[in-house]
Parts: sequence; C-alpha cells; structure tokens
Amino acid sequence: MSAVPAARWLAAISAAILLIGLAASQAASKTAGDTPRIAFFTDALNNAYLQAAVSAAKQTAAAHKVQMDVFSADWDTNKQLSQIQDAVSSGKYDALVVESIDGQSVCKSLLDATKQKILVSIYNTAICGNYRAGYTPGTIGYFGEIQYRTGLAMGQSMAQALNGKGQVAYISGPVQNSIVTQTTQGIKDAFKKYPNIKLVSSLAGDWDPAKGLTATQDLMQAHPDVNGIIYGVDQMAVPSVKWLQQSGKLGGIKIVSLGGTKQAFDLIRQGQMHSTFNSLPREEAAYALKAAIDVLSHRPISVPGWNAKARAYVVQVDPRFKGGTAMVTKNNVKKLTAEWSV
Repeated sequence: MSAVPAARWLAAISAAILLIGLAASQAASKTAGDTPRIAFFTDALNNAYLQAAVSAAKQTAAAHKVQMDVFSADWDTNKQLSQIQDAVSSGKYDALVVESIDGQSVCKSLLDATKQKILVSIYNTAICGNYRAGYTPGTIGYFGEIQYRTGLAMGQSMAQALNGKGQVAYISGPVQNSIVTQTTQGIKDAFKKYPNIKLVSSLAGDWDPAKGLTATQDLMQAHPDVNGIIYGVDQMAVPSVKWLQQSGKLGGIKIVSLGGTKQAFDLIRQGQMHSTFNSLPREEAAYALKAAIDVLSHRPISVPGWNAKARAYVVQVDPRFKGGTAMVTKNNVKKLTAEWSV
C-alpha cells in the first residue's frame, strides 16, 4: 500500500471515530437534557429563614428527580446579579428559581432570561417593582408574602393589643431592602386608623439578633414609657424579649413580630409576646420550585393556594389558615404548627 492511500485510509478512520464520538456526545447531551436542570438562588445561607427555604427546595428537587444547583449571594447584590447572568449565559439551565436581595437590580437580567426561553420563578421578594401584586409578567409566578399586607396585619395586631392607644417603636430589618420598606409602609398605613397610637421610634436591626438587641436597649433608654414594640423578624424579637423579661422591663409592653418560629410560638403561649406573623419559608421556596418543574413537564401548576388568575401563591391566604389571619396569637397558637426555628 502506497503512502498516500495509507494516509487517506487513516484519515477516513479518524473521521469515522470523530463522528462516532460526536454522535455519542450528542446522545449523552440529549439524555442529560431530559432531566430538568434548575438554578436556585438564595440571598444567603447564614440565616435560619433562608436555611429552611433551601432545605425545602432540596427536598422537592430530590422528590421530583431534577438537578438543582444552589447559588448563595451572601447578601451581595452585585454578586447575585453576576450569578444570574452567568447562569443564563452558561446555557445549562432550563429554569431559574430566584429570591432576590434587590428585585430592581436583577429585573432586566431575569426578563432577558425569559426571552431566551428560560423559565423564571420568583419567591419571597417580588421583582421589577411589583411589590403589591407579587407577579411580574413574563415569569412563571410569585410565591411568598405580599410584604405590604404583612405590615398591615402587624400594625393592626399591635393596635388591637393596645386597644387603640399607646406609644409604639419599630425595630426593622435593613431599611434599604424592599421587604422592609413595604412592611414599614403597611405598619404606618395600619396606624392611620388609630390616631391615639404614635410611632415614636424606628430603628434598624438589620434582621440580626445582636443588632436587634442593641436597638432594643437603646430604645428603652430613649423611650422608657413605650407600650409596644414591633420587630421585623423573630430572630431579633426572641433575644430582645428575653432581655426585657430578665431586666424587668417587659411589664405591659406588647410585642408583635414577623416570623412564625417555634420560639415565638412558645413566647406567645407564655404570655411574653402578643403575636407573630406566620411566615412560611419552606412553602414559598418549595412551591416556586415545584411550579417550575410543573411547567417544564408541560403540566398545570399544582401547589396549595395557587391563584392561576393572579399568578401567585400568597402566604397570607395559605389554605392552612382556613380563611383566617396569618397572625399567630394566644387565640390560635394551639391550632398552628411552627415550621422553623431561630
């Protein structure tokens, strides 16, 4: 055999091997594509609320046999934006399930993702300024609280606790966060119906137990006659109530919080806290993921409390509350179960 035919023969063999390898690679890719690949975004992993949400999402992904990668932004808005952009450009994901630190900063990138036929499901924090409706057109839907309504419920609960008269302080989360601004506005609007309730102080505790306790101590020094304190999350309320009790300052002060944790339930039973808003981190995260799985599987979205017209699952109208309030008080604490702890 001459050198030229031999070379051609070897080239033909190499080409055939290459084609076989490419076909095998494409077949493997198609097989992998049959299993949905989902990117799940959380604000951070150092928070009990967020940990409960991520845990529920992982359980849901395992139950439905989907591949899910978790991305934590560590409370960094720019990092989260980069994570979302990288996930979209990678071409690896069929859907994004997103809890945003700042719903405005990620708005364009998420809507661009939907134009590339990537499904987007939003939980806990609405995006693109749609705070009162929750749902943003182009996405699958919204799963979580309408924070303005949460604020209204907390303000109303405090007003009832004080019989419509008293001096109230508010220790919030990070003031620049949309969750906080919406909750705060709801509290203020609730108080408009009660001219004898005065919001005498508003301090930021940044959802941090230590900062919340410090804010409480500063508050009691500046306003020792305060009648009620609203906390932006149970993580701040629980240690602060314990300090107030131990220092003899709790007295007749009414405490209203947001969270629905086991510790808050216990304090309500003991008469040391008036109420807590029953947040459901496990539901909002798991349902947002399940909705994405349903759509990818060409099925109608099927989660408890889903409103197909509003494109939202709203915590405030979760079926477990049976048409009642999401506020936990001594009147209903025995009927409800806390699903997470601080």
